[in-house]
Amino acid sequence: MQLWISVAIFIVGWALEGIMALLVLLSLGPIRRAFFELFYHSHWLLFVLCAVVAAVHGASATLVGTALWAIDVLVRTWYMAGRLLLRTPQWEPYIKTYVRNSILNPTVGTLH
Repeated sequence: MQLWISVAIFIVGWALEGIMALLVLLSLGPIRRAFFELFYHSHWLLFVLCAVVAAVHGASATLVGTALWAIDVLVRTWYMAGRLLLRTPQWEPYIKTYVRNSILNPTVGTLH
């Protein structure tokens, strides 16, 4: 049983090494510039795969960093969705008025 676990960890470690090597290969300047869409989407996929495989390999602390990264992505997505929602035509007059008033009177919109 112990030998089987060591072999499995060894194989998972090599898989992790291959994933990271692929990340580095796709990050090379000429490849990244020529195939940016491939670079961008593969990095999302390979990063998540790398975190999962690293956790299986025994580096479960990577899940803490991955969780923080996921929270960051969710917050940024939520923030940008809100900004895009405010840019719809029905909100434009209010935004322009607020910006104009904020420039003319910098105390508008500040908390006292």
